[in-house]
Amino acid sequence: MAVEVLELAARRHIRLHGCVASELDEAAVVEADLILVMDRAVRREVVNLVPQVLRITFTLREFARVLPTIRPEQLATPAGRWQSLAALAPRYRTAPSGDGSGDDVIDPLHRSLRTFERMGAQIDKAVDVIGHWETQEFVHGSRR
Repeated sequence: MAVEVLELAARRHIRLHGCVASELDEAAVVEADLILVMDRAVRREVVNLVPQVLRITFTLREFARVLPTIRPEQLATPAGRWQSLAALAPRYRTAPSGDGSGDDVIDPLHRSLRTFERMGAQIDKAVDVIGHWETQEFVHGSRR
């Protein structure tokens, strides 16, 4: 893992030490309920490997873009809401604006520290949207 990624993670109090890259595992892909990747090129690789996961494979930013349009089941447990979300998300998928690059997290490899920071900001924003979806619906559901 790039030193810059480890530093960005450490600033966010995330420990990545010990994480290692590995080959895409076809068996794990087949078993997944939802697959989130960083960019459309990786999404294509996943779908080319296992075509039946097309509907459940999103880029992180695409998923964050679609997520606010999905209303979770209010009576479901948190785990049930996320299982339902995995089933509903493909129905809410829309075409990205422009050339679609807005759905990609920038690849900072062999680029400046500023590019790594931009990548971190893109990931942070997408993860915040996902966290807000869960928190907002949980709070909203608890008021009823």
